[in-house]
Amino acid sequence: MDQQSEAQRREYFRLRYPKSERPRAKILDRDFRICEISEQGTRILFTNSHPVSRGVTIKGTIRFHDGVEIPIEGRVLRLDDNELVAKLTKGPDLKRMTAEQIYLRKKYPGLFSKTKDFSFVR
Repeated sequence: MDQQSEAQRREYFRLRYPKSERPRAKILDRDFRICEISEQGTRILFTNSHPVSRGVTIKGTIRFHDGVEIPIEGRVLRLDDNELVAKLTKGPDLKRMTAEQIYLRKKYPGLFSKTKDFSFVR
């Protein structure tokens, strides 16, 4: 199966942010950057200096480029290098995900091109 087919196999579209556009998350009274988000999951830039382990519940908020804040809640699935991967039980809805895609498509027209590298999909 090629990488694009793998990306399409997922139940929810995962939006990977360019470094300069990453939303901020406030979790455990600390600020983090969101690398990737979907309606049911997220990848958060995270360092080992913050003690967290698999199965731990996380709660917080995400602040998007337009100032909108949404609550998030979920469980840590794993730590991949410097990214915390969590399955969300509360997070962005389809309307927010669509708004984020539209914003990024306008600002970065080539971001979602078919020839784009999908190596971030696992």
